[in-house]
Amino acid sequence: MFSFAGWVVFGSSGASVKDRAVGVYFVLPIRVQCETPWCRSSMLIRRARQIDRFNVSVHSACWKKYGVRPSAGDPNPERTDYKYCVYDKMHNDYGYTQAWVDFLVEKLRDKNEFESFV
Repeated sequence: MFSFAGWVVFGSSGASVKDRAVGVYFVLPIRVQCETPWCRSSMLIRRARQIDRFNVSVHSACWKKYGVRPSAGDPNPERTDYKYCVYDKMHNDYGYTQAWVDFLVEKLRDKNEFESFV
């Protein structure tokens, strides 16, 4: 994933502002690779592979029970527990943090807790 970081201008570095106006310059966008700390549900399932039988259905039940994010259609989708989840307005979906994966792995090690979601 890339994000826009700024512009680089190539040209005469010693020219005055007046001279720069008539010079030839190349303006190129700089792209910086960055990693997002959030993952979508499908990736979360792969990250939580320590939990046997963990799937999207179980994950949905978990975020509902623990109040990590609002349900679909909520007028305020951005009201999430930011420690575990963030709303992505551009894609109209949610991203989950590694802290959420760790929380689920810890909680769902308890068979009784896991069975309450199945």
